[in-house]
Amino acid sequence: MNTHSFNEYGGDPWHGSITDDRSPGGDKRAQPRQRSVFRVARVSVAGEEGFARVLNISDEGLMLATQLRVSPGADLQIDLSEVIRLSGKVVWHDGKNCGVQLSYPIDSAATLVRLFADSVRGGDRPLRLHCSTEAIAKGEFGTRSVQIENISLRGLKVRHDGSFQEGLRVKLLLGAIEEREGVVRWSQAGQAGISLLTPFSVRDLGSTDKLGRVGG
Repeated sequence: MNTHSFNEYGGDPWHGSITDDRSPGGDKRAQPRQRSVFRVARVSVAGEEGFARVLNISDEGLMLATQLRVSPGADLQIDLSEVIRLSGKVVWHDGKNCGVQLSYPIDSAATLVRLFADSVRGGDRPLRLHCSTEAIAKGEFGTRSVQIENISLRGLKVRHDGSFQEGLRVKLLLGAIEEREGVVRWSQAGQAGISLLTPFSVRDLGSTDKLGRVGG
């Protein structure tokens, strides 16, 4: 797996804008270049997983806005895409954001370019959280429980009892998250892919722990 890259873009949850920031004062050429970004990443720590915002990145570190329970010294895995993975250690945490020192230096500019190129040619598959938890589904079939296999900001994959047919509209109640409506895009062999009409937010999926508290 390539772990030496990263990027950022425009209006949807996967994209934003890039600016170069340097600390004020001193010889700027001797200071690490930080690129301000607004990209969603999948972060894993101590068996817990969730989406986080990457706020800036340099060759040696990055800053995350995360809901995961982290503390200085914690080891993180940070997936910028399904093929670009970084690892690092938390060096500070203020209860909302955290600074991460990467396990090895990267070429942050090249990483951003790589991610952007992947998105342009359609190879930037939306990140998914891996989980095994239940959701409550409502539709013309009534109300029943389904098993979630993975989930992204815009959809999810579930196991079901055969009730889900392509084109069916369903309402889903998942953990402590507000009910969402979606459309079954495909269904086969007891599995279905659901596209949400209203995407989840990064806050909704900031931690897989939230997915287990139905109605909580």
